[in-house]
Amino acid sequence: MSNTDHSRWLNVSKGAVRVSSEEIDVLVSVFPQYALWIASGQTIPESGQTSPEFDAANGEGSK
Repeated sequence: MSNTDHSRWLNVSKGAVRVSSEEIDVLVSVFPQYALWIASGQTIPESGQTSPEFDAANGEGSK
């Protein structure tokens, strides 16, 4: 889904490097329900904008 190699994604996931705008675009395209959370850390469940933690706590899982 991107030109980013696997080792880069591993470093992003571990917090070893900062996420780039291209990587944010990829994440939002794969997980549109998390777009607001990815960008701001906020959720608006009534608008379909949640987070992985919100979904896990509410038994929803990623869609």
